[in-house]
Amino acid sequence: MIVTRSTWLSRLGDRIDAETLRPDLGRAIRGTIAIMLPLILAAFGKLPFDPIFFVIPAHGMACWDVRGPYGLRLAVLALMVIVITAAAAAGTAASGVLPLALIATAGMAMVAGVLRHLTVDYGQSLAATTALIFFMALLGHYPGPHWPGALAGATWAVLLQIVRWPIRPQQPLRQAVADSWLAAADLFNALAKGDDASAAESAARAVTDRTYTLFATLHRSGPFRAALENLHTCCAQLITRGVALRVAVDALPEEHQKSLRPPLAVLFESLGFNARVAALATVSNQPGHLAISDVRLRRAIGLVNSLAGAIDELPESVHESQPLTFLCQSIEAKLRATHDAMHALSGQGEARAVIPLELFDLATWRWRPLAPVLNLRPEVDRALVRFTLRLALELMLAVLAMHYFPHLPHRYWLPFTMVIVTQIDFGATRKKAAERLGGTLIGSIIGSIVLSLRMPIAGVYAGIAATGFGFAYLLRRRYWAAVMYVTVMVVLLTESGPHPVTLALTEERLGLTVIGGAVALLAAFLFWPAWERERTHELLLAALRCTADYARIVRARLAHGRAYGPEEVKAKRLAESAAAEALASLSRIYADPKNQRAGVEQAAVLANGTRRITRMLNLLLIHERAEGETPSPAGEKLFDCVIRRLDEIVVGLQQIETNPPNQIESDAAVADDWVTGQLSRMLAELGTMRFSLIALAKSRRASVAP
Repeated sequence: MIVTRSTWLSRLGDRIDAETLRPDLGRAIRGTIAIMLPLILAAFGKLPFDPIFFVIPAHGMACWDVRGPYGLRLAVLALMVIVITAAAAAGTAASGVLPLALIATAGMAMVAGVLRHLTVDYGQSLAATTALIFFMALLGHYPGPHWPGALAGATWAVLLQIVRWPIRPQQPLRQAVADSWLAAADLFNALAKGDDASAAESAARAVTDRTYTLFATLHRSGPFRAALENLHTCCAQLITRGVALRVAVDALPEEHQKSLRPPLAVLFESLGFNARVAALATVSNQPGHLAISDVRLRRAIGLVNSLAGAIDELPESVHESQPLTFLCQSIEAKLRATHDAMHALSGQGEARAVIPLELFDLATWRWRPLAPVLNLRPEVDRALVRFTLRLALELMLAVLAMHYFPHLPHRYWLPFTMVIVTQIDFGATRKKAAERLGGTLIGSIIGSIVLSLRMPIAGVYAGIAATGFGFAYLLRRRYWAAVMYVTVMVVLLTESGPHPVTLALTEERLGLTVIGGAVALLAAFLFWPAWERERTHELLLAALRCTADYARIVRARLAHGRAYGPEEVKAKRLAESAAAEALASLSRIYADPKNQRAGVEQAAVLANGTRRITRMLNLLLIHERAEGETPSPAGEKLFDCVIRRLDEIVVGLQQIETNPPNQIESDAAVADDWVTGQLSRMLAELGTMRFSLIALAKSRRASVAP
């Protein structure tokens, strides 16, 4: 295959466009600038602070992806600056006094727990940076005070975050909507390949729900926001209809599926390309990208019509059993709505080219949106309480080790590793420990090679920039590789200082990482462990309850002929999110010890069945029925049976420890129309789920038997 230069440049341009949409590139650029500018100033004696206390908060905060309106971002960044500065001051005050150091360390563990409770998005990252600053100040190895340097470094990071706000080609909500389209593209690509698209669907649902939450934080409406919200709604509805089309095709007999798979795969590929271009056009607001999107949309509409033609060639019985033609028409309508929404957004952007006007329209310079982002509920997860107590015990032991082994110059790596590795549940702790150790080991080997080269100072600084860029770029993609880069970066940072560096540095970091990770694993196993199985049980219950509530709402909507309104949308999103959380918990449970995984297969059947029923309910909901038409008496009876069986499974799972189910009843269902056909499939799925519930109860009893 011969690749011409123009083709290669076109592919390179597409790759660059795709990377500029994702946060990794921007994060890497910010992180590199955050490190290099203070290091260069320090080399010329122009930095009045200790460089390390300036660089660490600057690099840490620059690598955070703060989302949402500008006022929300500013409020979160201001909170981060306060916490980091206070940690540096506390570490300096407690340095050299062991009782005070232990008390302050316990306080830092509580701060880490509170931060995780307050915000899932930023709590863990903020706790890690805060802990590193605190333990370095507590070490007393560096001349103080340290809080001015930490304050200056954190403020520098804030400046790096906000300097691009007035000059970026998009308002924050543009990027949020673009993220939804990118998640949709990943889902459509998975559907095109015919693979299990559960993970991609969960990710798409999570991103679209997060964008809905961002819209909810805005307190003023306007044409710009309305255009963006309409475009995001088109994305969410295309996701729902695309999954529904796949579900409907999978329900066909195998011989009919074969004839539809090729045009269906081409359609999903086209929808994936269209979604990526839509994301690019949303962010850039450039006429050229809008023109490309128009071409993609027209091609996708043509492919929808082609698929509809293939469906028309199927036997009449297939048309009666599945709403395939209706789904194709619905997808075509949403593609045309996407075209109109993108043009409305582009027209609004051309009319209001000045960024401050857009900011005023969205009321972004307000602090009120901070409240919906923070978890201000007084109820605290018991697993989080156990995590905080366990972390406090680990860190106090680490501080004692720091006190009694003063010959190790970088002994703060021990408690810092514990903060990074220790997670709420054992499985996540084990996974993080393996990634941390593997990345540190590879980085230590590379660092040893780098030390043997004796590079000039210019080469050292270039290496710091390259490894800092690699760490920030891979931080959210491949954590072990990011750890490898940061390990080499630490070696180079130390090499750039006044003191000579030996292989003892890499040996010390590797050794302390191994010890810290081992202590975190042991503590997670022995002291107040939080097993994922306990959380999975509650998440499964929540998913089943949400699905039962959703079924009741769909039942009422079909019975009374109400329009597809906000109540149905809210119930659908709750059911989908709850099912995704349950499945995510099941994926984590496999990292727990074997004795904690009893019944995981049966629980997986329940979680997957819940998601399938939610998809079928979606299919019922988006199937617009003729005005005045209601389900047949048989359909109403089947729907009541579906809801009753869902409630029974909820009760059975709720009482699985005290009164486990021990029998299975079957429901006879005859499908005489499309609605009863879907309900019959739900009943069959519920039968499988009830069988798995009994098996789960038996495995639970066997796992606790002496």
